[in-house]
Amino acid sequence: MDYTITNSQLYKGFQLACDNLSNNLELLNSINVFPVPDQDTGSNMTLSMSKAYAEVQAAGDADTLTCVDILSGMANGLLHHGKGNSGTILTLFFQGLADTIAAGEGSDEVDAHTLAKGFINGAANAFAGVANPMDGTILTIVQKAGEEGLEYCGQSATAVDTLSRMTTEAHAVLPLTSKLNPVLAEYSVIDSGALGFCMIMDGLEAACLGKDQVNKDYSFVKGIGKEIEVPELTFQFCTEFVIAKAENETPDILRRQLNDLGDCIVPVVSDDQIKMHIHTNKPDAVFFLASLCGPIKMTKVDNMLLQSKPKEKPVIVYLCTTELYRDGFLSMSLENVFMGDGKDEEFIETIEAHLAKERKVILLTSTFVTGPLVDRIPVVRFFPSDEELMNYIYTMER
Repeated sequence: MDYTITNSQLYKGFQLACDNLSNNLELLNSINVFPVPDQDTGSNMTLSMSKAYAEVQAAGDADTLTCVDILSGMANGLLHHGKGNSGTILTLFFQGLADTIAAGEGSDEVDAHTLAKGFINGAANAFAGVANPMDGTILTIVQKAGEEGLEYCGQSATAVDTLSRMTTEAHAVLPLTSKLNPVLAEYSVIDSGALGFCMIMDGLEAACLGKDQVNKDYSFVKGIGKEIEVPELTFQFCTEFVIAKAENETPDILRRQLNDLGDCIVPVVSDDQIKMHIHTNKPDAVFFLASLCGPIKMTKVDNMLLQSKPKEKPVIVYLCTTELYRDGFLSMSLENVFMGDGKDEEFIETIEAHLAKERKVILLTSTFVTGPLVDRIPVVRFFPSDEELMNYIYTMER
């Protein structure tokens, strides 16, 4: 009998978890009402996990990577690519889990106690990072699953049996999220992020049981019981950045400075980087403070107010350098491609036309742009290099 989870099972598990999220992306988006009904949790979790797993794949295969390599790779990948509140919480969780596995007896396999303890530590790391943690969210699911696993593994259970027990507990707690969280209770819906985390666990469990896909039926999920009302947002822009971290630097001072600019401030710290998530009305001011603390490696701004309004399929607009246009975009059949800094008349007219028709516009750019027009675009995603923008586009097109 195999008492541990192997690196091959873990490697396969994250592939199935990403596939499971992708297959259920629209379901997760459709029930997303907390903390803001911007209906992007499914998209955020899918993109966050898929991009992180792509970095793990780039580092090696199931035969060459240890369990520590895989989990640390997921944590680091999420630090770079974790999107939104759910992506940031996943980053914190996987940091705690990876650190626990690294401190265990071995790096090639994970035993039951280490797995359960990793969930407990991952939950603690996430709770510590969130300024005002709420019941009825991913945090609740992770903590309850870890507690159940820690109790169960004391019965000489295998790691796979313990994971199955934890997954069952996660699904058992899931309906309670609609009662524990007042916003979810108002709409009679379970938490989207919590369901997404259960889907990740379903992927890991399926791989450990030797399956090639997740066969879980999610038809039990009920849709929103009332019409979504767009809230009066105190802070309109979901803003994130990553800066290079100086030796022994902590995010405490930066966090205190950001307190005056917004809420939902969640820091994620690694050995050489600091990532910040904040809801604010002044993204430019946030990025200015960030630049004083270290070189900016990534920024992202989502307009939550515009995201919360139901619209047709989003329009993707690309703004890039001349070199990227010549060397990259000419070989791809993409529409809405512009060069420059966003001041070109054709670019402005195109954006204005889409916004006038109440279409959701997503701007992907390797040129940093600001101004009144950009502030009206629901999602502005800045990439610090042409290469990173093209890598993102290739991944998205697949």
